[in-house]
Amino acid sequence: MFTTYLDLATPLAFSHNPSRVWEFYHYRREVMVSKEPNAGHRAIAECEARLGKQGRRVMVITQNIDELHRKAGTKNLLEIHGEVPPASCSGNQL
Repeated sequence: MFTTYLDLATPLAFSHNPSRVWEFYHYRREVMVSKEPNAGHRAIAECEARLGKQGRRVMVITQNIDELHRKAGTKNLLEIHGEVPPASCSGNQL
C-alpha cells in the first residue's frame, strides 16, 4: 500500500493511528540527529557570517527540515516546510 503525507503527518492521521504517526516521527528524528552538515551547508553559514561582518543581512530559505543549516551555523534561517518538532504529549490517551 502506498503511504502519503496525509497518512502520517496530519492531526487526522494521528487521530486514526497515533502509534503509526509516533513511529514515523521517531524514525525521522533518529535519522536527523545522525546526520551532519556537508560542505555546502558550512559554506552558506560562512557566507552569512562574512557578509554579516560587512553589515549585510542574509536570509537562508530552505525547504529542508533536517536542521543541517542550523547545525552548520546559519543564524537567519527560514524553513518553509517547518521543522520536525520535539516529541510532546498531545493530551490524548493512547
